[in-house]
Amino acid sequence: MGETADDCGKLSISTQKAVVGQSILRGDEKPEQLQDKFDWNAITNFEVENENGSKLAFSDVFYDTKTIVIFIRHFLCYMTKEYVEDLAKIPRDLLETKRIRLAIIGCGDSKYMKQFRKDTAYWAEFYTDSTGELHKLMGCKLTNNMGSTTESKHAKSSGMMGVIKSAFRATSFPGEWQGSSDQQGGAFILGPGQQCDFAHVDQYAANHHPINKLLDLVDVENVCFEKDSGVITV
Repeated sequence: MGETADDCGKLSISTQKAVVGQSILRGDEKPEQLQDKFDWNAITNFEVENENGSKLAFSDVFYDTKTIVIFIRHFLCYMTKEYVEDLAKIPRDLLETKRIRLAIIGCGDSKYMKQFRKDTAYWAEFYTDSTGELHKLMGCKLTNNMGSTTESKHAKSSGMMGVIKSAFRATSFPGEWQGSSDQQGGAFILGPGQQCDFAHVDQYAANHHPINKLLDLVDVENVCFEKDSGVITV
């Protein structure tokens, strides 16, 4: 059976189900084996901060319902910014209809969060852990490897233009880095309870998981992004 796709890159229903069945595996591991990858006691009790600096247990983010949790790099990373800009394009009602939550976890100080939300127009849940320990507990890597923007469906700027844009955004907090430059992120589907249905650990900055593939895994309609064929940017 051949694969068919529309301009947003969404596969036909029959093909999509097959892809979901494959993508939910991490290597040769079945979803139930993913549970053994995490120290759930440490993870659920770990505290993250919101934009006001208030702390809450990380388990509060996903324990009651299935949640797409995206761990991101530092707030000045242009690939991170452009990925989160695309997350912001997911219509709220698509997730609410399926009772799916969306959250990102940063690695910089909470004082940078409001500006980052403004810069990206991101509307969903947003938390951070400036120590990087939660990223470590989730298996996220430490490397300054950026990779190529051509590898990412969501990075729109060239390397040079991305650096220039980051430098301009840095003027909001002169001389402050806004998180570790070595910290990489990842994408997880967590909850309800101590459950992980999917885990992708970024090997480098451009290696973030395609958003529509995440939406497929939680049975949410795909979204058209700038790099999709048939999408014209004006």
